[in-house]
Amino acid sequence: KTGTRRDDWVVHADGDIAPLDGPEATPLPPQERMAIIDRCSQVIAGDDYYQLMWDVGYHLGTSFRWIDQLWRGKGEVICRLRPPASSAAEDGYRIFPGLLDSCFQTMVGAAQALDSVDVDTQDIYVPIGLDRLVLRRVPQGQHWWCHGSARSVDGLLGETFTGDLRLYDETGEVIAEVLGLQSMRAPRKALL
Repeated sequence: KTGTRRDDWVVHADGDIAPLDGPEATPLPPQERMAIIDRCSQVIAGDDYYQLMWDVGYHLGTSFRWIDQLWRGKGEVICRLRPPASSAAEDGYRIFPGLLDSCFQTMVGAAQALDSVDVDTQDIYVPIGLDRLVLRRVPQGQHWWCHGSARSVDGLLGETFTGDLRLYDETGEVIAEVLGLQSMRAPRKALL
């Protein structure tokens, strides 16, 4: 914002940026990816998943629809991602916003598969925080994989849940990790 005082700003999020240190992330070889797919027996085509999301109030534009196929199991999800045609002009990003958001969208699938989370058509889960986001490399290619697992569910009716996401390239190398992603149930009408 130019021409405004700093005390007029509303802080919606804060964080720290630091150089990446520590060990390299563990890749996801094709045979491990297939083992996850075998555990996640419910298969949903991307267009069908986005229709389900639309029906419960997630109204996403085409540039935020990167899920091509999704496999869902109990508290776990894996999906194949591909860029939509509308993303061709999204140059200059370290990671495309629509790609990262589509990874967040997979957590809805992981939560829906938990016995303790009752997905009501009047409620939407929205991300409210994360512990750590690690960008290990810039995504290359045209296909990626995102694996998400729910860590914990809080509240009697699953009002919040926490999970971890990892974005992989086609060879299984880790592109990004979202650790401790917290999502909260919100009435759809509260977000409109």
